Amino acid sequence: MSQPWQQPQQPPQQPQSSPSPNPYLQAPAQPPAPPQMPPAAPQQAYGYPQQPPQPMQPGYSQQQQQPYPGGFPQQQPYPGGPQQPRSGSPAGGFFLGLLASFVIAAIYSGIWFAMYKDMDSDSAVRGLYFGHAVINGALTGLVVGMVAGRSNGAHVGAGIIAALGAFFGFTNAFVCIMLDAPNGDFFLKHNPMTPAKAWWATGGDAGDHLLAVLGVLLAAGIAWGLAAAMGRRRS
Repeated sequence: MSQPWQQPQQPPQQPQSSPSPNPYLQAPAQPPAPPQMPPAAPQQAYGYPQQPPQPMQPGYSQQQQQPYPGGFPQQQPYPGGPQQPRSGSPAGGFFLGLLASFVIAAIYSGIWFAMYKDMDSDSAVRGLYFGHAVINGALTGLVVGMVAGRSNGAHVGAGIIAALGAFFGFTNAFVCIMLDAPNGDFFLKHNPMTPAKAWWATGGDAGDHLLAVLGVLLAAGIAWGLAAAMGRRRS
């Protein structure tokens, strides 16, 4: 009996090897994404962290608080609140002006005592007296104005100090002159008002009292004017 026709079995074919991959045709591998950091807190200028807004207090407007360049708030004075104190020290200016007037008066007394034997006329005594009044008033006013500032009381005090410096500079010099004369201490002991009477005459006739008052007023006026001018410029 004949068998049906069978196809001859073919030997198993070996799988064809795939072509070698071309490295130039492959897409480049993407680098791994960097790890994401948590968002940092917002920073403000100059490295200071931003502060949370403060609640507004009643009675204060938003314009009253202005930040500094570094981020710190600046509290502005509100209407009706305490005002800023004026610059200057009235007490310090008064004492420094008193010291300056005392030093100038002492120098004037020493100069007059050293030169009184060579002063033959009353005009030289009067000229030295008025020169001392001007210098004493100018220096006292400058010192008080620079230290005391806009204090009106200190300006008036500068005028009083300069006037006293002009008066006591004359009387102290006259006391030294009398002590240098023979029996001068005995005369001063029995007539202690002699230096004041000599100032009232200003080295001249006893009836010429206007020059004595004029020298004191000149020193007071110069001291007050310069103290007020320097106080306004300093503040």
